[in-house]
Amino acid sequence: MVVASKPQAPIVFITYAWETTVSDWVIRFAENLVRSGVNVLLDRWDVVPGGDLLKFMIDGISKSDFVLVVCTPRYFDRATGDSGGVAPYLVKFTEKATHLWKF
Repeated sequence: MVVASKPQAPIVFITYAWETTVSDWVIRFAENLVRSGVNVLLDRWDVVPGGDLLKFMIDGISKSDFVLVVCTPRYFDRATGDSGGVAPYLVKFTEKATHLWKF
């Protein structure tokens, strides 16, 4: 008798700007994904206070199956500006996307 193995649950990394209403929405969305059987990597759940957020973001993008970007105007400003924020790991995201998506 051959027993089919259960498919591995996908891993989703969610990136977003920390804004009160957006953060609350992202957490609710992530909880719904988990209830649907998705493994979610989320800073609010997976980084301890004082932890290395940049390392978490880069590692999370590297090991995820999908990257979900909640791109609000504030996120866009932080991604394209010189104020820090998401810009350093967007480079990693671009590298991963280019590697995975053969054009």
